[in-house]
Amino acid sequence: DLQRTMKICKIFQKFLKDRVAPSEDILTQLGDFSYWKYPKNPLEDKLERQARSIILTLAICYLFRLCNKENKETLIEKFISVMNANFKSSNRVFTKEWAQQVICDEQDDYLYRIKGVNKLPNDIAMNRSLKENVLTILVCILNKIPLFICGKPGSSKTQSFQILKNVMKGVSIDETLFSELPEINESYYQGTLH
Repeated sequence: DLQRTMKICKIFQKFLKDRVAPSEDILTQLGDFSYWKYPKNPLEDKLERQARSIILTLAICYLFRLCNKENKETLIEKFISVMNANFKSSNRVFTKEWAQQVICDEQDDYLYRIKGVNKLPNDIAMNRSLKENVLTILVCILNKIPLFICGKPGSSKTQSFQILKNVMKGVSIDETLFSELPEINESYYQGTLH
Protein backbone atom coordinates (compact mmCIF):
# COMPACT_ATOMS: atom_id res chain seq x y z
CA ASP A 1 0.00 0.00 0.00
CA LEU A 2 2.81 2.41 0.88
CA GLN A 3 4.71 1.53 -2.29
CA ARG A 4 1.62 2.27 -4.41
CA THR A 5 1.07 5.56 -2.59
CA MET A 6 4.67 6.68 -3.16
CA LYS A 7 4.51 5.68 -6.82
CA ILE A 8 1.35 7.71 -7.38
CA CYS A 9 2.74 10.71 -5.49
CA LYS A 10 5.82 10.73 -7.74
CA ILE A 11 3.69 10.65 -10.89
CA PHE A 12 1.55 13.54 -9.63
CA GLN A 13 4.66 15.59 -8.86
CA LYS A 14 5.89 15.00 -12.41
CA PHE A 15 2.43 15.62 -13.94
CA LEU A 16 1.96 18.91 -12.13
CA LYS A 17 5.50 20.13 -12.80
CA ASP A 18 5.34 19.33 -16.52
CA ARG A 19 1.69 20.34 -17.06
CA VAL A 20 1.27 22.11 -20.37
CA ALA A 21 -1.41 24.71 -20.89
CA PRO A 22 -4.47 23.72 -22.88
CA SER A 23 -4.52 24.91 -26.46
CA GLU A 24 -5.80 28.43 -27.12
CA ASP A 25 -8.71 26.91 -29.05
CA ILE A 26 -9.91 25.02 -25.97
CA LEU A 27 -9.52 28.04 -23.68
CA THR A 28 -11.39 30.20 -26.20
CA GLN A 29 -14.15 27.63 -26.56
CA LEU A 30 -14.60 26.77 -22.86
CA GLY A 31 -13.16 29.79 -21.04
CA ASP A 32 -10.54 29.61 -18.29
CA PHE A 33 -10.76 26.45 -16.21
CA SER A 34 -8.80 24.42 -13.69
CA TYR A 35 -5.30 25.83 -13.10
CA TRP A 36 -5.79 28.56 -15.69
CA LYS A 37 -8.70 30.24 -13.90
CA TYR A 38 -6.45 31.65 -11.15
CA PRO A 39 -4.70 35.06 -11.45
CA LYS A 40 -1.40 33.21 -10.82
CA ASN A 41 -1.09 29.58 -11.85
CA PRO A 42 -0.62 27.56 -8.62
CA LEU A 43 1.53 25.00 -10.46
CA GLU A 44 4.34 27.55 -10.72
CA ASP A 45 4.93 27.32 -6.95
CA LYS A 46 7.02 24.28 -5.92
CA LEU A 47 5.52 24.04 -2.41
CA GLU A 48 2.00 24.24 -3.84
CA ARG A 49 2.81 21.46 -6.34
CA GLN A 50 4.11 19.25 -3.52
CA ALA A 51 1.04 19.85 -1.38
CA ARG A 52 -1.28 19.24 -4.33
CA SER A 53 0.58 16.01 -5.18
CA ILE A 54 0.05 14.74 -1.65
CA ILE A 55 -3.67 15.57 -1.58
CA LEU A 56 -4.27 14.04 -5.02
CA THR A 57 -2.39 10.89 -4.04
CA LEU A 58 -4.36 10.49 -0.85
CA ALA A 59 -7.58 11.06 -2.79
CA ILE A 60 -6.75 8.33 -5.31
CA CYS A 61 -5.45 5.84 -2.73
CA TYR A 62 -7.98 6.36 0.06
CA LEU A 63 -10.63 9.06 -0.34
CA PHE A 64 -12.33 7.82 -3.51
CA ARG A 65 -12.78 4.39 -1.94
CA LEU A 66 -15.25 5.74 0.60
CA CYS A 67 -18.97 5.91 -0.20
CA ASN A 68 -20.15 7.94 2.78
CA LYS A 69 -19.87 11.75 2.48
CA GLU A 70 -19.26 12.16 6.23
CA ASN A 71 -16.38 9.66 6.14
CA LYS A 72 -14.86 11.51 3.19
CA GLU A 73 -15.04 14.83 5.02
CA THR A 74 -13.53 13.31 8.17
CA LEU A 75 -10.66 11.86 6.14
CA ILE A 76 -10.01 15.19 4.40
CA GLU A 77 -9.91 16.92 7.79
CA LYS A 78 -7.33 14.38 8.98
CA PHE A 79 -5.26 14.92 5.81
CA ILE A 80 -5.33 18.67 6.38
CA SER A 81 -4.31 18.48 10.05
CA VAL A 82 -1.31 16.29 9.15
CA MET A 83 -0.33 18.58 6.27
CA ASN A 84 -0.55 21.68 8.43
CA ALA A 85 1.69 20.00 11.02
CA ASN A 86 4.26 18.97 8.38
CA PHE A 87 4.29 22.21 6.38
CA LYS A 88 4.52 24.42 9.51
CA SER A 89 7.85 25.95 8.52
CA SER A 90 6.37 27.34 5.29
CA ASN A 91 3.79 29.45 7.17
CA ARG A 92 1.19 27.93 4.89
CA VAL A 93 -2.23 26.98 6.26
CA PHE A 94 -4.25 24.38 4.38
CA THR A 95 -8.02 24.06 4.67
CA LYS A 96 -10.64 21.48 3.83
CA GLU A 97 -11.97 23.78 1.09
CA TRP A 98 -8.48 24.07 -0.40
CA ALA A 99 -8.15 20.26 -0.53
CA GLN A 100 -11.53 19.87 -2.21
CA GLN A 101 -10.58 22.56 -4.73
CA VAL A 102 -7.27 20.82 -5.48
CA ILE A 103 -9.07 17.59 -6.32
CA CYS A 104 -11.66 19.46 -8.39
CA ASP A 105 -8.95 21.38 -10.32
CA GLU A 106 -7.20 18.17 -11.34
CA GLN A 107 -10.42 16.42 -12.34
CA ASP A 108 -11.61 19.46 -14.30
CA ASP A 109 -8.29 19.81 -16.10
CA TYR A 110 -8.65 16.39 -17.71
CA LEU A 111 -12.38 16.53 -18.39
CA TYR A 112 -12.39 20.03 -19.87
CA ARG A 113 -9.51 19.11 -22.15
CA ILE A 114 -11.43 16.01 -23.23
CA LYS A 115 -14.51 18.15 -23.81
CA GLY A 116 -12.42 20.63 -25.80
CA VAL A 117 -11.39 17.97 -28.33
CA ASN A 118 -15.01 16.78 -28.65
CA LYS A 119 -14.39 13.41 -27.00
CA LEU A 120 -16.89 14.01 -24.20
CA PRO A 121 -20.47 13.48 -25.41
CA ASN A 122 -22.68 16.55 -24.92
CA ASP A 123 -25.34 14.60 -23.04
CA ILE A 124 -22.89 13.44 -20.34
CA ALA A 125 -23.05 15.30 -17.04
CA MET A 126 -19.69 15.95 -15.43
CA ASN A 127 -20.81 14.66 -12.04
CA ARG A 128 -18.66 13.61 -9.09
CA SER A 129 -18.69 9.91 -10.01
CA LEU A 130 -17.50 10.55 -13.55
CA LYS A 131 -14.77 12.92 -12.36
CA GLU A 132 -13.49 10.49 -9.71
CA ASN A 133 -13.58 7.52 -12.08
CA VAL A 134 -11.79 9.28 -14.95
CA LEU A 135 -9.00 10.54 -12.68
CA THR A 136 -8.59 7.19 -10.92
CA ILE A 137 -8.63 5.12 -14.12
CA LEU A 138 -6.09 7.43 -15.77
CA VAL A 139 -3.69 7.31 -12.82
CA CYS A 140 -4.02 3.53 -12.48
CA ILE A 141 -3.41 2.97 -16.21
CA LEU A 142 -0.29 5.14 -16.17
CA ASN A 143 1.04 3.35 -13.08
CA LYS A 144 -0.05 -0.14 -14.20
CA ILE A 145 -2.08 -0.58 -11.03
CA PRO A 146 -5.03 -2.99 -11.18
CA LEU A 147 -8.35 -1.30 -10.49
CA PHE A 148 -11.83 -2.59 -9.68
CA ILE A 149 -14.61 -0.04 -9.94
CA CYS A 150 -17.76 -0.97 -8.08
CA GLY A 151 -21.00 0.95 -8.08
CA LYS A 152 -24.64 1.05 -8.92
CA PRO A 153 -25.78 1.02 -12.55
CA GLY A 154 -25.44 4.48 -14.04
CA SER A 155 -22.57 5.57 -11.80
CA SER A 156 -20.25 6.26 -14.78
CA LYS A 157 -18.10 3.11 -14.51
CA THR A 158 -18.15 2.08 -18.18
CA GLN A 159 -18.59 5.63 -19.45
CA SER A 160 -15.40 6.77 -17.70
CA PHE A 161 -13.32 4.09 -19.36
CA GLN A 162 -14.90 4.72 -22.78
CA ILE A 163 -14.09 8.43 -22.52
CA LEU A 164 -10.44 7.71 -21.70
CA LYS A 165 -10.22 5.05 -24.41
CA ASN A 166 -11.43 7.62 -26.96
CA VAL A 167 -8.92 10.26 -25.90
CA MET A 168 -5.81 8.16 -25.13
CA LYS A 169 -4.79 7.63 -28.74
CA GLY A 170 -1.12 8.53 -28.35
CA VAL A 171 0.27 11.11 -30.77
CA SER A 172 -2.85 10.98 -32.97
CA ILE A 173 -4.87 13.13 -30.51
CA ASP A 174 -4.71 16.92 -30.89
CA GLU A 175 -4.75 17.81 -27.19
CA THR A 176 -1.21 18.43 -25.89
CA LEU A 177 -1.62 16.69 -22.51
CA PHE A 178 -3.14 13.50 -23.91
CA SER A 179 -0.82 13.28 -26.92
CA GLU A 180 2.06 12.64 -24.49
CA LEU A 181 0.23 9.71 -22.85
CA PRO A 182 0.39 6.16 -24.18
CA GLU A 183 -2.34 4.69 -26.33
CA ILE A 184 -4.59 2.20 -24.56
CA ASN A 185 -6.16 -0.93 -25.99
CA GLU A 186 -8.99 -2.80 -24.36
CA SER A 187 -9.29 -6.55 -24.11
CA TYR A 188 -12.21 -8.45 -22.66
CA TYR A 189 -11.91 -11.23 -20.13
CA GLN A 190 -14.78 -13.72 -19.98
CA GLY A 191 -17.02 -11.47 -22.00
CA THR A 192 -17.52 -9.46 -25.16
CA LEU A 193 -18.61 -5.97 -26.07
CA HIS A 194 -22.20 -7.22 -26.06
